[in-house]
Amino acid sequence: MNDIIFDIIDLVLALGAFIYGAIKLFHKGKPMYFQILICAVGCFTLQELSAVVTFLCNGFEEVIAISILGIIGCVLFILTANWGALDDLVDENHDAGKKARIIALIGPLFVVLAMVFVLFTWVGEIKMFAVVTVLVILATAIPASYYSLKHLLLPKDSLGILSCTRACNAFSFAYLILAAAYCISFSFGSTIAGIVSILCTLCIVGIAISSVKGADKWII
Repeated sequence: MNDIIFDIIDLVLALGAFIYGAIKLFHKGKPMYFQILICAVGCFTLQELSAVVTFLCNGFEEVIAISILGIIGCVLFILTANWGALDDLVDENHDAGKKARIIALIGPLFVVLAMVFVLFTWVGEIKMFAVVTVLVILATAIPASYYSLKHLLLPKDSLGILSCTRACNAFSFAYLILAAAYCISFSFGSTIAGIVSILCTLCIVGIAISSVKGADKWII
């Protein structure tokens, strides 16, 4: 019963964040970067909706791997926002940003460690489909965590874009690390997984709110 309570809380918070972000940002002239991040929020919301609906229909036993697929879309949208829509604008390849590029490798390293944990503890114990699903999620989180942390740490760019996006990247990076932790948290019990899930959702809410505020400051 605790599982469904956590998922309902996650769904309500994520749905509210998505509706708020969509209303504020899906208009002509709004920066695509922030719109892509709201799409990430939408994917997370669909994942939580799937978890709730699945529990009400069948229970959790056979569908943990399916409901977690929404994280893949969320992670890919975060990657698209930071790598596709932002990186060329803010990373000017100056020596001043070299330190940020090196420190940003901490994010992928954490995700790789989570993948190693899955490989050494889940294979042979859990259905292979669930193992592969989690590994795919973690694999997509490797570049996404790098770009989020890099853009968080880079010095101020000439266009002033990073001042609009730092909060988004802080919440995005925190979400990606927590998402990696969530993927392995089931090994430590449903209560731990539920707490990590709530923290993920709070980061998603933070992404939506900071996206709206960042778009208001965007001057390009």
